[in-house]
Amino acid sequence: MREQKMILVLWLLGWCLLGSCLGKDDPPYSFFLDGQAVRPRWYSINGDADAMRRGDVIVVPSPRAGCTEQFLTLGQERTCHLLTTPEEEGCLLLETDSGSRVVGVTVRVLSKWDSGRSQSTLVNPLEKMSPDEIKGLWGIHLADWPKGIEKVLAYIDTDRVCLSLSGSAALGSVELMAGRDDTGKPFPSLPENLRHLMVLNPLHSGTADYSSIRSLRELTLLTIQFGPYEGFDTRIISRNANLRHLSLVWSNIAHPEAMSGLTGLQFLDISHATGVESLEFVRSMHQLKALRLEATDVSSLSPLDGSPSIREIRAARTSVKDLPAGELASLRVLNVLGSNVPKDVAERFAAAHPQCVVHYSWTDSLRRSLEGANRLRVRSRLAQDPRKDLFETRDPNEIRQLVAHLEVDEAHSGGHIMEDSLRILEFYKEDELLARIGCVFLRALRWDSDGPWPGDGRLTGRSKSFFAQWLRERGANVASWEL
Repeated sequence: MREQKMILVLWLLGWCLLGSCLGKDDPPYSFFLDGQAVRPRWYSINGDADAMRRGDVIVVPSPRAGCTEQFLTLGQERTCHLLTTPEEEGCLLLETDSGSRVVGVTVRVLSKWDSGRSQSTLVNPLEKMSPDEIKGLWGIHLADWPKGIEKVLAYIDTDRVCLSLSGSAALGSVELMAGRDDTGKPFPSLPENLRHLMVLNPLHSGTADYSSIRSLRELTLLTIQFGPYEGFDTRIISRNANLRHLSLVWSNIAHPEAMSGLTGLQFLDISHATGVESLEFVRSMHQLKALRLEATDVSSLSPLDGSPSIREIRAARTSVKDLPAGELASLRVLNVLGSNVPKDVAERFAAAHPQCVVHYSWTDSLRRSLEGANRLRVRSRLAQDPRKDLFETRDPNEIRQLVAHLEVDEAHSGGHIMEDSLRILEFYKEDELLARIGCVFLRALRWDSDGPWPGDGRLTGRSKSFFAQWLRERGANVASWEL
């Protein structure tokens, strides 16, 4: 009996230790920015969109228009109270029990008008920081590349920091001057053990030489938005065995077949990229969990046939006409809105994969996402509106009636109306936000960035009439919604 109890104790202890090792007992991350609770967007290293993990990168929004976002790599700190500083200081602080410390910095040329003239000042917080303070940073954003910055970057913790470059920093220079020729200037050399690198909206001016990235063999995350005009040559990174997250959105991709060497990749985003018509290179990516290829010329998802790892495929507004075959046991989301997949093919796929949410109809995806909603709040972003909360109901029947009459004109949807969505519909199930959907006048609905729609969903004429009457019955000035 005593031996049996001992075995039971050891068995329970083993499971506890295993759960701890797997991180199941870790509390979720929580963030506060200048005293307000926020839920930042994040880049998942392992392609898991369910929860943030250590090593993922969060996006801290700037509280001031015209300022850059800050990218921070997550560590063991589960509750983060962050504080912004004036743009002249360029720092992001973390509040601790003993005070505060700098965890993020932005280096940039700050231009302001003074007495009718533009005055430019280089903001470089790194100049005043000690090597230990630099090593403690979670994020460094370089909008410019001041002289001597290479020596400063030698002090960073390459395992922890997320290094992001934008503008002229991608040229290894300070703000571009009029008449200056930077044609062919190479991407700057960076610390070789760097793990997280983001290149955002670089000023190429003809630059196409990204070969220095070839030496960054420890990268786990690489993001390049709006890559070089001549094309980003993926042969540069084809031997990066450690790469888990790759994003080449809005880029011209050269030699995409070379990505077949990225066998450890778990997240790939080539949305809005050119130069990719085939996904044959993903056949060797046996750990790939998330694939995003919106607005590309890819026509077939068959290279994903039978993939045991793929969980998410976002192929909206593509040339895709056939879907992957096989069991696909891990697949949870497939989005082919605005693609060439026939409705009956999508319906058969959905029936064969009941564990997967298949988005192939704009109207159906809206209604499915709002199932169970029992609270609706209508809000205004207009400064002249005296009340920001225009209307609220907690009547499930009232909400179901509205949702049942929201119909999308699918043939004319998917673009972007050049107007802001000044009224917002927030649908909740208890305290869980199901969807935040903007109204572009009364013509179209615009899902926020987390929604499945690849553009604005234009309402049918019948739906617009119903929606307008529904609003009038609740005291809304419908005429002002069309101004």
